[in-house]
Amino acid sequence: HAFTVSNPASHAFTVSNPASVSALNVSVQRDDGAVVYLNGVEIFRSNMPAGSINYLTPALIAVGGTDEITFYSQPVDPSLLMSGANVLAAEIHQANGTSSDIILDLELSGSALPPNQVPSANAGPDQTITLPASATLNGNVSDDGLPIPPGLLTFGWTKFSGPGTVTFANANALNTTAGFSTAGTYVLRLTANDGASSVSDDLAVAVNGQVQPPLHIDSVDWPSGTSSVLQIRFTAVAGQTYTVQYRDSLSAGGWLKLADVQPVTQSVEVLDPTVTNSTTRYYRIVTPQQ
Repeated sequence: HAFTVSNPASHAFTVSNPASVSALNVSVQRDDGAVVYLNGVEIFRSNMPAGSINYLTPALIAVGGTDEITFYSQPVDPSLLMSGANVLAAEIHQANGTSSDIILDLELSGSALPPNQVPSANAGPDQTITLPASATLNGNVSDDGLPIPPGLLTFGWTKFSGPGTVTFANANALNTTAGFSTAGTYVLRLTANDGASSVSDDLAVAVNGQVQPPLHIDSVDWPSGTSSVLQIRFTAVAGQTYTVQYRDSLSAGGWLKLADVQPVTQSVEVLDPTVTNSTTRYYRIVTPQQ
C-alpha cells in the first residue's frame, strides 16, 4: 500500500441519565488524520478529505512539529448520548506509506446537572371548621428545578377521603379555600410533581355541622291593624327548607300544610289568607329532619 491505517479503536461507557448532560466536547491529538464516532455518528474529522472514506483513505497531509502535539477540540451534540451503554470509536489514518510515526490521543468530556431531587410538599396543619365556613389552605412546595427538561414544578389539591364533595376555589394554587357539602372528617392532599417524581402531603379537616338557632315562631298578628291576612314570622337559617303547618283544633284532626319555605334571610314571613279574626288556629314550623 502507499499508506497504512490502523484498525478503528472503540471504548464503551455508560450514561445513566443522558438528559442531565448539558454540554459535551471532544479533543483529539492525531498524526496524521483522524475520524471519531459516537454511537455510530461522526462527531470529529481532522486532516481528512470530505465525503465518504474507508480504511484505504489517506490523510490529507503528513503532520509534524506543533501540529502533531496539538489537541483539536470541538463541541458535540449531547443528544447523541443514549441511556445505558454508549460507544466512542476512533480511527487514525496515515498520509503515506513512508510515515515514520502515528499518534492518537482522545478525550470526550462533558458537564452534567446534579442528580434530580424529589420535591417537597407541606399541606399545612389540620383544621376544624363549622359550616358554612370554608377551610383556608396554605400549602408549601419546593424543588431544585430539575430535571431539565421539563424544569417545571406543578402542584395541586385533591380530596383524598371524606363523606361529601369538596370544592376548591383554585385547586392548582398553594393558597386557596375548600368548601364542603356536608359535615364530617375530610383528608385533603397536596401533590407536587417535577416531571420525574412526585410527593404528597395530607391534612385533615374536621367539618362540624351548621349551628341552627332554636326554631320558634316569633310573632303571629294582623299587619297594620287589618284583619285581611294573618302574618306568621319566624327566625330561620338561609337555605334551609321549612314547612309551616296549621290545625284548628289540638284535640281533633291532623296538621295541614300552609306553605313550604326556603328562606334567603333569617327573618321569614308567611301569610295565611284563610283565617279570620274569629277563627281559632294553631301553627307549627317543621324541617325535613323533624
